[in-house]
Amino acid sequence: MPIDGNLYRPLALVWVIFQLIAHVCATPIDIASEFRVKDLPGLSLLPPLEQPVMHAGHLELYAENSTNYFFWKFERPPANSTIKSEKLIFWLNGGPGCSSMDGALMEIGPLRIGADGNVLFNNGSWMEAADLVFVDQPGGTGFSYTDAYDRELDEVAGDFVVFLAKYFRVFPQDLAKQVWIAGESYAGQYIPYISRAVLDENAKPEPAFGGPVALEGALIGNGWISPDHQSLSYIPFAVQENILSKTDPSMPKLLKQHEQCQKVINSRNPEIRKVESPQCDSILDVLLEVTKDNSASQDKQCINMYDYRLRDSYPSCGMNWPSDLEYVNPFLRQEKIGEYLNLKKMRVWNECDGQVSRYLRARHSIPAIDLIPDLLKEMPILLFNGDKDIICNYMGTEAMISDMKWDGKYGFEDSEDTTSADWFYRDDSAGFIKIRGNLTYTRVYGTSHMVPFDKPEVSRGLFDIMTRNYKPVTVDNSTGVATPVYGEDGSTSFDQGSGSKEADSDQTSRPSPSTSKGSGSKLAADRSWTFYAFVLTVFMIVMYGLRYLYKNLTSRPSSILSKYSKMNPDSPGRDFSREVSPSGGASVAGGLLKFNHSNPKKKSVRWLDEIQTDNQGFSPEDPENGIFGRVLNKFGYGDQAYQPVDRTDDIEMNGIDQFIIQEEDEEFDGLGRDAER
Repeated sequence: MPIDGNLYRPLALVWVIFQLIAHVCATPIDIASEFRVKDLPGLSLLPPLEQPVMHAGHLELYAENSTNYFFWKFERPPANSTIKSEKLIFWLNGGPGCSSMDGALMEIGPLRIGADGNVLFNNGSWMEAADLVFVDQPGGTGFSYTDAYDRELDEVAGDFVVFLAKYFRVFPQDLAKQVWIAGESYAGQYIPYISRAVLDENAKPEPAFGGPVALEGALIGNGWISPDHQSLSYIPFAVQENILSKTDPSMPKLLKQHEQCQKVINSRNPEIRKVESPQCDSILDVLLEVTKDNSASQDKQCINMYDYRLRDSYPSCGMNWPSDLEYVNPFLRQEKIGEYLNLKKMRVWNECDGQVSRYLRARHSIPAIDLIPDLLKEMPILLFNGDKDIICNYMGTEAMISDMKWDGKYGFEDSEDTTSADWFYRDDSAGFIKIRGNLTYTRVYGTSHMVPFDKPEVSRGLFDIMTRNYKPVTVDNSTGVATPVYGEDGSTSFDQGSGSKEADSDQTSRPSPSTSKGSGSKLAADRSWTFYAFVLTVFMIVMYGLRYLYKNLTSRPSSILSKYSKMNPDSPGRDFSREVSPSGGASVAGGLLKFNHSNPKKKSVRWLDEIQTDNQGFSPEDPENGIFGRVLNKFGYGDQAYQPVDRTDDIEMNGIDQFIIQEEDEEFDGLGRDAER
């Protein structure tokens, strides 16, 4: 039966109202509220200005292999939000397979764990400068889980693109923010791959994120970026830092292993680039072995590879560090904490997962160093190193930079393009800075493999350096730059103390964002009474419209034959489902990254940045979630307990000619160490 003009208006009204209801019910406000962290032990004891707004939980990436990523988001509390943050940092720890809860609870996050199991406020949190999101990835790391482990770095990058697409569905307001990706250790491999994948996804006509991500830059601390190259730094670093003497009886054994690594590098086909080699990995193993002090107590026989000022048992050699693990481990393994963090399926938390490391060998991946020169054409990158770290030491990073070519030049060549400065925080010398083009390098004095763990407030200045939020100063007749001191109310000051004075410029240097931002509105995290009042009002309007429509239909004259026939008026069809993840993942220009999730993915890589943990992998899916189905998330379970891992790492090193041997490669069948980077 044709629709009469008098009926068209109520039908159209009802259709529009249903569209409105569907939109309201599907709004991310609803989804985000499901992830709200409402309490933690000791949280209520903190002053209001120190109680962050938190969201946490799992986001399902691929249903077919139960891949779910866990995230924990921190924002400044409303009482401390004089200026709403327009900056967002995604933080990744390394391993591979080490949980980013290290970063959340022992490094840059706003909370630390006390001996009594209560949360404490971290005065050096980067949350004062930006909102923070800590992600356990790849699948199987920390609270994340999967049935298919990643094996290659392009798979890791593709999965993170899918995660971001899911994340921005839940928090669409964050798509308008300036985004940085930061992390440490083996994240030196993750971050360049992920950055490349995000930029490539942004270039598509319809990015999976719902729009382009304003990727402003990346920060990599003590990064494992060029493993074989950096491994050549171990012996020179040990000698320079007086860990080992040039005349030590063990030197021939060390030099023999060093030679094996150099041979591999010299004989390698330049067209075939591998992330790391066991011959180079083993240099650190030998170094830790020959420096073992059998006369010391059992818990102090080995040098801590992450901070050579400390000692540990052998062969752990730092795997039981940092000391806060004593509190973090039991805290995250409590069932009630899992409930607070919205874990629908409990998984025993381990700092590092050995399964992830064993699968993510990256045998067909190129080292991340090969991606950085092209990335520098599109975004800034800051590399920073603590000067007390052995495994990813500053000499290796500086040598790597010297041999890297970008913008037509190698390293920080003497030129007008390179800027160098001492870095001060308050009245203290914090480190030094070198800048050329889009690359910034900072060495941080008196810090370990985990710079923010040792000096939280100083480390926050790294983000200020990245965003050029510093000021020229003169301290004790030495000129340099100072990063700001943050107040409790979120304000910043460049008052460095009585021993310092500002230099010529009285303006804070702040760069203009190089990436365009959206204008998205700020959405409330939780539903309020106004939300429910609105829904009730819409419902009443719908009922009134239906009643009006019914009266019109029943009051119209009809044929006496109509009662013998069924009337099926057409109504507009509408698909309210929304696909969250791209089917193809991300790709890197030149075919370097190909995300193919048709096969189970697994990861295994050997690094020392953290400890073992259980992992599971995942395959891609293109889920079509209904209006309400999108609020559901899958969660995984794991029961592998924390335990120290055998060490298998590579480290960075400075170029020291006397240790370079020009010979061909030889076969090597050494044992690698599964360790965290």
